[in-house]
Amino acid sequence: MKTQELNEARVNVIIEEFTDYVENYYDEDNEPNDVSSIVNDHFEEFTDWAFDDFVINEGERDTLLNNNERELHEIIKREVASEFRIALNNR
Repeated sequence: MKTQELNEARVNVIIEEFTDYVENYYDEDNEPNDVSSIVNDHFEEFTDWAFDDFVINEGERDTLLNNNERELHEIIKREVASEFRIALNNR
């Protein structure tokens, strides 16, 4: 699967799901700045989980795990961290 096939709608689904996923690793003792570390640490694990739970297909998983797609990875990670921080502020 080529990156072009991972369209904006699919990226948004991945961001939403990954944001929810991060919540499992963030506890009350964490600081908001820890979110980026959590996102970075769990990106590959999330990708495997999302594939296993049929959130993403094999091609999307391959794209997310492809080291040549660093720009896409960074966009997703940055958006997830931002969305999660917004959710924290709304608690």
